[in-house]
Amino acid sequence: MSDGSEKRQHTRYKLPVLIEAPDIANDWLRPVDVSMGGFMVNVPD
Repeated sequence: MSDGSEKRQHTRYKLPVLIEAPDIANDWLRPVDVSMGGFMVNVPD
């Protein structure tokens, strides 16, 4: 459970970036939750 306080080490950014990874997905991947510590992408099944 969260108490609502921010516990992240790095600020999150929204960047207009697309990643082409044909071995993973047939479409462009859009990174979300981008920070200096890394990023997340949602990969379709």
